[in-house]
Amino acid sequence: DISDKISLSFESKKTLSIIHNMGEKCREILNLSLDHLSYKEMAEILDTPIGTVMSRLANCRKELKGLMSA
Repeated sequence: DISDKISLSFESKKTLSIIHNMGEKCREILNLSLDHLSYKEMAEILDTPIGTVMSRLANCRKELKGLMSA
């Protein structure tokens, strides 16, 4: 249905805009998670401990959720 596609497109644009305006570390970790990488793979790319990747991703998702509902 066209209204679903329009709505999805609007939500996608809104999400991308919000992510674009977040801090660099959040943008980076959220982009990596969108590539469906494992925590281990993200940690290797970022040269960061897995625990840091996990907590950073959780915090950024929480921030994104809050910004999306605003």
